[in-house]
Amino acid sequence: MDIEEQQRNARKVVQEARKVIAESERALKKADDFFRDHRIDRKNLMTYLKSYGGVELEREVEALAAQTLREVRQEADYLIEQSRLQNAATSIRKKFRPLV
Repeated sequence: MDIEEQQRNARKVVQEARKVIAESERALKKADDFFRDHRIDRKNLMTYLKSYGGVELEREVEALAAQTLREVRQEADYLIEQSRLQNAATSIRKKFRPLV
Protein backbone atom coordinates (compact mmCIF):
# COMPACT_ATOMS: atom_id res chain seq x y z
CA MET A 1 0.00 0.00 0.00
CA ASP A 2 1.57 3.25 -1.06
CA ILE A 3 1.31 6.60 0.70
CA GLU A 4 -1.32 7.97 -1.68
CA GLU A 5 -3.56 4.98 -1.09
CA GLN A 6 -3.14 5.32 2.67
CA GLN A 7 -4.04 8.99 2.47
CA ARG A 8 -7.17 8.13 0.45
CA ASN A 9 -8.09 5.52 3.05
CA ALA A 10 -7.54 7.98 5.87
CA ARG A 11 -9.69 10.57 4.13
CA LYS A 12 -12.39 7.95 3.64
CA VAL A 13 -12.33 7.01 7.33
CA VAL A 14 -12.55 10.66 8.36
CA GLN A 15 -15.40 11.21 5.90
CA GLU A 16 -17.29 8.21 7.32
CA ALA A 17 -16.73 9.50 10.87
CA ARG A 18 -18.12 12.88 9.86
CA LYS A 19 -21.17 11.18 8.33
CA VAL A 20 -21.80 9.26 11.56
CA ILE A 21 -21.46 12.43 13.61
CA ALA A 22 -23.76 14.38 11.28
CA GLU A 23 -26.35 11.60 11.35
CA SER A 24 -26.20 11.51 15.15
CA GLU A 25 -26.58 15.27 15.36
CA ARG A 26 -29.62 15.16 13.04
CA ALA A 27 -31.23 12.43 15.14
CA LEU A 28 -30.59 14.37 18.34
CA LYS A 29 -32.03 17.55 16.85
CA LYS A 30 -35.10 15.67 15.64
CA ALA A 31 -35.62 14.18 19.10
CA ASP A 32 -35.06 17.56 20.78
CA ASP A 33 -37.56 19.22 18.42
CA PHE A 34 -40.15 16.54 19.12
CA PHE A 35 -39.80 16.87 22.87
CA ARG A 36 -39.80 20.67 22.70
CA ASP A 37 -42.86 20.75 20.40
CA HIS A 38 -44.77 18.47 22.76
CA ARG A 39 -43.49 20.27 25.87
CA ILE A 40 -41.92 17.12 27.22
CA ASP A 41 -38.84 17.41 29.39
CA ARG A 42 -36.88 14.64 31.07
CA LYS A 43 -38.75 15.02 34.35
CA ASN A 44 -42.17 14.82 32.65
CA LEU A 45 -41.08 11.82 30.60
CA MET A 46 -39.88 9.93 33.65
CA THR A 47 -43.08 10.81 35.52
CA TYR A 48 -45.10 9.47 32.60
CA LEU A 49 -43.06 6.28 32.42
CA LYS A 50 -43.44 5.68 36.14
CA SER A 51 -47.18 6.25 36.12
CA TYR A 52 -47.93 4.08 33.07
CA GLY A 53 -45.11 1.60 32.93
CA GLY A 54 -43.76 1.53 36.42
CA VAL A 55 -40.21 1.58 37.59
CA GLU A 56 -39.34 -1.38 35.36
CA LEU A 57 -40.16 0.57 32.18
CA GLU A 58 -38.18 3.56 33.44
CA ARG A 59 -35.14 1.32 34.02
CA GLU A 60 -35.57 -0.22 30.59
CA VAL A 61 -35.65 3.19 28.90
CA GLU A 62 -32.58 4.36 30.85
CA ALA A 63 -30.70 1.18 29.92
CA LEU A 64 -31.67 1.50 26.26
CA ALA A 65 -30.53 5.13 26.16
CA ALA A 66 -27.23 4.25 27.84
CA GLN A 67 -26.65 1.34 25.44
CA THR A 68 -27.36 3.52 22.40
CA LEU A 69 -24.95 6.16 23.64
CA ARG A 70 -22.26 3.52 24.24
CA GLU A 71 -22.69 2.17 20.71
CA VAL A 72 -22.40 5.61 19.16
CA ARG A 73 -19.27 6.35 21.20
CA GLN A 74 -17.72 2.99 20.29
CA GLU A 75 -18.33 3.55 16.59
CA ALA A 76 -16.92 7.08 16.77
CA ASP A 77 -13.87 5.87 18.74
CA TYR A 78 -13.28 3.09 16.21
CA LEU A 79 -13.41 5.50 13.27
CA ILE A 80 -11.12 7.94 15.04
CA GLU A 81 -8.63 5.17 15.82
CA GLN A 82 -8.68 3.98 12.21
CA SER A 83 -7.95 7.51 11.06
CA ARG A 84 -5.07 7.80 13.52
CA LEU A 85 -3.59 4.51 12.38
CA GLN A 86 -3.78 5.56 8.75
CA ASN A 87 -2.21 8.93 9.51
CA ALA A 88 0.53 7.36 11.63
CA ALA A 89 1.46 4.91 8.89
CA THR A 90 1.58 7.72 6.36
CA SER A 91 3.64 10.05 8.50
CA ILE A 92 6.23 7.37 9.38
CA ARG A 93 6.85 6.60 5.72
CA LYS A 94 7.18 10.26 4.91
CA LYS A 95 9.86 10.69 7.57
CA PHE A 96 12.05 7.83 6.39
CA ARG A 97 11.45 8.03 2.69
CA PRO A 98 14.47 10.26 1.93
CA LEU A 99 16.73 7.76 3.71
CA VAL A 100 15.81 4.89 1.41
